[in-house]
Formats: sequence, structure tokens, C-alpha cells
Amino acid sequence: QECLSAAMLAIEDWDGPSFDPLVLHGLLTRTRRLENAGRNFFEKHERPTITTKGSKKKAETKKEDDDDNDDGGAGDPAWGRKKRSKAAGKLTLSDLLDGEDLYALLGVSVSASQDQLKKSYRKMVLQHHPDKQNPGEAKQESKGLSDEDVEFVKLQEAYEILSDTDKRRRYDSSLDFDDEIPEGLEEDEDFFKVFAPVFERNSMWSTKRPVPELGDSKTPIEKVQKFYAFWFAFESWRDFSQHAEYDLEDAQFREERRWMPSSE
Repeated sequence: QECLSAAMLAIEDWDGPSFDPLVLHGLLTRTRRLENAGRNFFEKHERPTITTKGSKKKAETKKEDDDDNDDGGAGDPAWGRKKRSKAAGKLTLSDLLDGEDLYALLGVSVSASQDQLKKSYRKMVLQHHPDKQNPGEAKQESKGLSDEDVEFVKLQEAYEILSDTDKRRRYDSSLDFDDEIPEGLEEDEDFFKVFAPVFERNSMWSTKRPVPELGDSKTPIEKVQKFYAFWFAFESWRDFSQHAEYDLEDAQFREERRWMPSSE
């Protein structure tokens, strides 16, 4: 904005040479900077940025859709042959651990705690560490590793799996498990002796601890009620993904991934 101011000066008669009175005037220009605010600020500074980001995001989305379309569709002959080679979420063991009992390798039971697992692992590592072995007595494998080297690698891989809660659960879910439940009682069979082992076996899958026991005929009614309330609301962490027919990671495009779960 420009601010105008006028200055006027009149010169009266004076002692010098006479002349007509003069009036002098001029313009004084001042500049003041104004900042955009409110709607003006939005229009000038924010809207261009939003428009640019939105255009970029639309372009990226369009590119992803084009890529998906290039991968084929329901008419692709491979669509119906996407049988799983491995389950989504299934734990894949290395060739060295194929057929091995990871708990037996580390010298612990299936119910071992993390502390017990760590203690046993450290003990086993000291026994099988390559630096502790006599190179002259070590037998060589086909890949240039001695028997002790192979055993040491197995220990490391086994501990890596069992020390991770998620991996350990997936491994435990892949082990053989007795899912049999008696359909009834034979004559003279005791209910508690027949069904107590069933609840005890399945308690390993419980997400909640501790798991109440079945008890016996002398168990107080309050504990009996808590027992049945617990099992009626039983929550399991058991993972059945290794039995799934399709692998979501094998899907070549988005529509196929959406279709796969409905076929399991």
C-alpha cells in the first residue's frame, strides 16, 4: 500500500526582490509489507502444495493398478494352479534342521521356559563351539563342515526359532499332537481320570495363564464353575496356517490375494 502525504510551503513577501508568492507541493511515498492471512494464505501457500501431493499420489496409484493388470487376471491359466508350496506364516526350517526335534537338540522339554531354554543353549554352545574342537579329530562333511560345526549351526538355528515367541508357536503347531477326545465313558471308568489328560494336553495352546485343572469329585463347586467358565471361553494361539491350501505370498496381483482366503 502506498501512503500519500502532502507538504505545502508558502513564501511570503520578503526583503529581497519582489515576486509573486509561490506554493510548493510534493508527494512522499512509503511502502508497507502485508502478509497473507486466512483464506488468502490458504490459496497462496497451502492449496498448491495439497494439489501437487494429490496429483502425485493419484499417479502412483494408477501405476500400481497398471502393474497389477499386467500380472494377469482371472483369465490367466495360472490362476487356478496357485496351490501353495508353503503355508502363509508357516515356519520353514533349513535343510540341516529337517526332521530334527529342536527341543531335543537343545536338551529341553517342550514346556521349557525361556530362561531354561537360554541356560541350556549356552551350555550346549560351549560344548560344540568350533574353537573348542580338535581340528585333527573332526570328521569332514560334504560341504567342508565338520560334524561339530554342523551341530553348532543346528544349535544356533534351533535357538533362534525357539527363543522367538511367534516362531516357537508356529513350530509347536507343526508338531504331532493328540487331538483325540473320548466320546464317552465305559462301564466303571472314572470321569476325572479319563478327561483330565485331555484338558491337560490342550492347555498348552491357551493364551491365558494359569489354566485351571479339572480336579476331582471333591473339588469345591466354585472351582468347578471357574473351570468350565475358562474352557467355554477358551482362547487358543495354535496356528493352522501350515494346512492352508494357498499361499498369499504366491499371489501375483491384488484380486488373487483377496480370492485365496475364501478358498481355504
